[in-house]
Amino acid sequence: MAASLTLPAGMTAGSSLVQRPGAGATITFEPVALDLLLDSPVLAAPHVERRSLVAGPVPVRVSYFAAKPGQLDGAAGMDAPLRAVIRQTAAVFGAPPFPYFDYLVPLTERLPGPGGLEHIRAAEIVMPPDFLADRQASAAAIDLFAHEYVHAWNGKFAQPKDHWTPTPNVPMQSSMLWVYEGQSEFWGRVIAARAGLRSVEDTLDALAQDAAAMAKRPGRQWKSLADSALDPITMPGGAGVVWQDWQRRKDYYAEGVLLWLDIDGILRERSEGRHGMDDFASRFFAVRGQGGQGDRRYTLDDVCATLAALAPLDWRGYLEGRLQAHSDAGLPDGLTRAGYRLVYTDTPSAYVQRALQGEGVPDFGYSVGIEVNDKGMVRAVGWDSPAFRAGLVPGMRIAEVAGAPFSVARLAAAIAAREPAGIALGVESDKQMRALVIAYGGGMRYPKLERIPEQPEHLKSLLRPR
Repeated sequence: MAASLTLPAGMTAGSSLVQRPGAGATITFEPVALDLLLDSPVLAAPHVERRSLVAGPVPVRVSYFAAKPGQLDGAAGMDAPLRAVIRQTAAVFGAPPFPYFDYLVPLTERLPGPGGLEHIRAAEIVMPPDFLADRQASAAAIDLFAHEYVHAWNGKFAQPKDHWTPTPNVPMQSSMLWVYEGQSEFWGRVIAARAGLRSVEDTLDALAQDAAAMAKRPGRQWKSLADSALDPITMPGGAGVVWQDWQRRKDYYAEGVLLWLDIDGILRERSEGRHGMDDFASRFFAVRGQGGQGDRRYTLDDVCATLAALAPLDWRGYLEGRLQAHSDAGLPDGLTRAGYRLVYTDTPSAYVQRALQGEGVPDFGYSVGIEVNDKGMVRAVGWDSPAFRAGLVPGMRIAEVAGAPFSVARLAAAIAAREPAGIALGVESDKQMRALVIAYGGGMRYPKLERIPEQPEHLKSLLRPR
């Protein structure tokens, strides 16, 4: 099927679809199969820079889209780390399942992001307008370049059997998103570090945030990881949830990282160091012949069989136990096996500080359990946190801190003071003022990984380039 597109004046298009030669406002693309056409976005902007990352028989390219020409300055600086991502991914997954691949990177705040979306022969990765000028500011999201590239194998070439559909009119199922997304998120963390896209120390901090976020999920009492995998069906749409740690939404990402990190440790232990997740991925996602969408459809039995071939264990029992768990038992095991534990410090690392700034909302979630903007509006409250027990709910406005007008700095100072009497607030709700006291004296808390001296260290070796 051939498609055509007419662009507004001054716009340039980019896509993984092949354009037919010709000038003018109307672009015509080479014919492709319907499933490929449906999964091949076209982006357009006033300024576009296209760069070749890998030449040869299976080329990989990147296109940056910008509203202003200066936002494209620094594009050449991304070539080396992206080429390293491609090399490190190939070292794990082997032959590519595509004839070519395109990164499509809009630099904008007009699209939801930072964020990514996988396609058969492309990946959309939305980054801020100043991304190329200040990549460090986007350190918390930069592993999307690895995550979405991995999806070419895990998600497009090989995908869960119940995720595959014969036509676009049949709804997808999502019971194995802990593999589709959870393992891709794991590899995003690992390959970004191996490629130098993000430093090893920043990656350790990212894993600390994964662990800390999942450690404060009381919603696990009623909603297991297996149930969270059904969120795209039961909780569709792009809007967030008000009570994230009670409702849980898309926790198969961060909890999936911890699950696959634990599996890597178990494989190492039971094979006396001969095997790890690299060996699982190279076997499970191996491309034989020319790949395409849905060439391989996997089930839980397939996952268990591949793991069992690497190391003996009742893998179905292990996975069912983790997927159906309603307690935090086992959650930190992967970090422990890798030689680390989650701790909290009163000062954020540079990575955590940048990540919090990227969210745009001061996060006191690990201390009093609250997210609040610079106007004092409460964005989120942790379930059963000190703020929750004091009566704070989303939508309230903090007007005063200890009798003085609200500011983020004043609230941070009150939390850091560790006053035994707690934190006195004046809060506005439904145009009524009320006084609340958060009974908390633990100071500021930020997640960090700490080495366990008596445990062998495996994490940095996992993050070492291949």
